[in-house]
Amino acid sequence: LFNINTTAPLIIRGMNPLITESLAEQVDEYRKDQNNRSDFSDPGWYKKIGWPGDIELDTDMLTTKSSYFQIFAAGRFDTLSWSMIADIQRDDDGTLSILRRRVE
Repeated sequence: LFNINTTAPLIIRGMNPLITESLAEQVDEYRKDQNNRSDFSDPGWYKKIGWPGDIELDTDMLTTKSSYFQIFAAGRFDTLSWSMIADIQRDDDGTLSILRRRVE
């Protein structure tokens, strides 16, 4: 499944050969606008942005939820600094599990 709210523009382009780079970027810009956040619970929201009617996306492959996330955190105190990257999985019941963590 692909989360239409977070999938990279390059992946969106790969969903249909008729999707241009410009159209994929238009989707990305729409997602970045905080005023549009209320639309993101419906996986068909992309059709509201002037999506051409002849370009179909497989709705069985779209979702608005993600099960995997990556978290980046950085800290600094005086001359010390550190950063951490963690890959997280959210189960159906909402439980979070750390799959991988790297501290530098």
